Amino acid sequence: MAHPTQPIPVDLGVQSNGSNLEDIPTISPPSEPQATILQSPEPKLPLVTINHLAPEIIAEIFLAYMFWEPQPDHLDQELEGMISVFTPDARSAPLVFCGVCTYWRNIAIATPALWSAIAINTSSNIDLIALWLKRSQSHPLSLYLSMEYSRAYEGYRKKKRHTRRILGMLAPTMPRWKHAWISLEQESEMRRFLSALIPEEGKSPATMLECLHVSPEHTLVLTPDLISRLSSFPHATLRRFALQRGYDAPPFDSIPTSLWSNLQQMSFSNSLSNRALHAILKGCRNLRSMWIKTLRLDVNRPQRTPTVAHALQSLNIGLVDGDLTQLIDPLTVPNLKQLSYVTRLGNGQSKCLQSFFERSGCELESLTIVCNTSTFGREETRTMLQTPIFTAIPNVSLRIAETACPPSFPRKILEETAGRWSATIYVHYVHRPKCYGFWHFVGEHLTWQKVITTPTHFLLNPTSPHSNGP
Repeated sequence: MAHPTQPIPVDLGVQSNGSNLEDIPTISPPSEPQATILQSPEPKLPLVTINHLAPEIIAEIFLAYMFWEPQPDHLDQELEGMISVFTPDARSAPLVFCGVCTYWRNIAIATPALWSAIAINTSSNIDLIALWLKRSQSHPLSLYLSMEYSRAYEGYRKKKRHTRRILGMLAPTMPRWKHAWISLEQESEMRRFLSALIPEEGKSPATMLECLHVSPEHTLVLTPDLISRLSSFPHATLRRFALQRGYDAPPFDSIPTSLWSNLQQMSFSNSLSNRALHAILKGCRNLRSMWIKTLRLDVNRPQRTPTVAHALQSLNIGLVDGDLTQLIDPLTVPNLKQLSYVTRLGNGQSKCLQSFFERSGCELESLTIVCNTSTFGREETRTMLQTPIFTAIPNVSLRIAETACPPSFPRKILEETAGRWSATIYVHYVHRPKCYGFWHFVGEHLTWQKVITTPTHFLLNPTSPHSNGP
């Protein structure tokens, strides 16, 4: 009997004719089953939750949640430097953190920065404001104060007393103010506030103030006393300054410039003359960004002295009231990166801007022009879209009225200028119900898949001159 571990010969009907027996196939016995290796179970890791993190890390998470800001968009300079503030409310951070567990509560209370950005209005609770200020300890404060009430409102006297209590509560904290947005409806309250902020020329308790936004609800005449106070603000920390709504623009060319010398950003919601613009740019040597609601021509006092604004990088004008050539002459801005404006005039805009850019020698990164009248027609559009100094700009936005050109013109001009642009160029039609429609030409360093919710649009890419949008 053959050994079970030896090959078992099988008769396949092959006769012995001297063939090698090694050629005869064999069948091997079934292999023995492999032993199963039993692995010991992996040790269970201890359960880790967010509460196992160090208090410092959780505090950083809280801060990132409350104060995270996206990178500033160079196409929207108005958003640069925006500050997050929070209403003292049980449903708002950081009080909402305190309601999760004792561990979170202790961390939140021990982190003054969480309580340092406060939004206050006429309905704010006095006790919660006091709690916020107490827990902010000595941390710099960002305040948004909007107290709107008038004699016509029910409960006028009560709201007036409430406002004065809040102002009295905030006054001792002025040395900690870093950002202050103040909107007071009553002229008397605004004057009282400015007197507390700058009690006398050259003196102010707000030694850390970087941003001051003053916005009265009604017209507040800047008397010589107020002008002298504002212009003598003594601290070099102030970087951003805004006069909004009810202010008449002060005569910047006739006041001391100690306040303006350190500013980097200014905004005006009322009209500003071209003469005042030049005076500001001469006085504010470090001004980087400027926003003006309306820029108008001072026909009685033409600007003849050249102005060079070396630091200015962003200029935004809500409305150019008049001829842009006269308004910006003789201005030179060597480091200008972004320009946007709305105009009622169209003819000659391209040549005016070309002269301004060549005179300045700037390398513009963003240009936005809006014209709601038909004066910015197809010839002006063709000139701009075919001029090298404009086609080299990475981000361009041109909006012209629907009536400024025939419907076939947008596609035609894009086909004519394809390949000249340094960026993707497209146009789309925008219709505003009960208003007007306009053609929007856009050139940008983005792909054409950008969301466009308009019914008609064309796209031409400089790398593929014959490609169309979907």
